[in-house]
Amino acid sequence: MQRAQASLDSFERAGSPAALIGGRGQVTATNPSFEPLLGQVIIRAGDKIALEDDRANSLLQKSLSELAQDRIHDTRSIPVPGRDDNPAFIIHVLPIRRQARDIFSRAQAMLVVTTSDRSLRIEASLLCELYDLTRTEAAVANRLLEGLSINEIVAERGVKRETVRTQVKQVLAKTGCQSQADFIRRLASLAM
Repeated sequence: MQRAQASLDSFERAGSPAALIGGRGQVTATNPSFEPLLGQVIIRAGDKIALEDDRANSLLQKSLSELAQDRIHDTRSIPVPGRDDNPAFIIHVLPIRRQARDIFSRAQAMLVVTTSDRSLRIEASLLCELYDLTRTEAAVANRLLEGLSINEIVAERGVKRETVRTQVKQVLAKTGCQSQADFIRRLASLAM
């Protein structure tokens, strides 16, 4: 649980609200930045999470249900409209897969919130934990997110082109993406 809390703290340092969600849709841990969202985010009986906006809540509940049935493996992003003096935000449902479940202590997903006026910064170690990437794969993933081509990564790292191509293939496989464009589209909001 300490490693899971450290991951939540990484998001806190980046100024992003985050929460761990268990297999039944219950909140198991949050960082302090998550608390101001209460109102737009509702914690119901049994610590189950919901959203005040009906449409956004329907999308969240569908994502959590599919996640519990092990039917989704990629990030889902749900727009939540602003209400009254509360700003709009996007809540990202990041499935916790494979060995990362050992780290995140019975959690099925991490919810990370971004607002339209800032981008989220994610540490390489968290990228490794969420997607079971090696440190080298996480470095290559971040370079892809920054818009570097395979050739630019090869030149920067001083390794063979085939090595980087293999690492990119591993990143795509572990994140459930079909192409580099798909990877960038899905994870751009989490870029460093």
